[in-house]
Amino acid sequence: MKKFLATVLAITQALFIASVSIPNVKANEAVWDGTANTSWYLSPTNEEDGSAEHPFLISTPEELAGLSELSRQESSPKVFKDEYFKLTANIKLNDTANWENWSETTTGLNVWKPIQHFEGHFDGNGYAISGMYCVQKTTDKNQWGGYDWTPS
Repeated sequence: MKKFLATVLAITQALFIASVSIPNVKANEAVWDGTANTSWYLSPTNEEDGSAEHPFLISTPEELAGLSELSRQESSPKVFKDEYFKLTANIKLNDTANWENWSETTTGLNVWKPIQHFEGHFDGNGYAISGMYCVQKTTDKNQWGGYDWTPS
């Protein structure tokens, strides 16, 4: 009986530890609507100024797309030199239920445009970015979210 109770206790402890260490994953996260929100960057608050102490907080797919849009502006693209960003939620760019069948000709998906020339600091904070669908090939090692990306 003691062996049985010890086994049950060990299993219970293992399950508790596993449940505490699972990353921040939520069911039913909103899928990106295809738009970009740059207001968080263009009108920063005292709590979010891009410093190491007060990073810009990104919590929606639209805000992440805003980061990409700012990096690709033709007139003055942002490189975010020494600026800090922190993910505060999982980001779902597309529903990934049928991702095995995605190709360059798949329709109905939000196409991700890579963040270009990123020279800042990005803390994923234990969250995930999923459903990234890119059709643009690149060899630019400073792009984030494109093919052949190499973090520095």
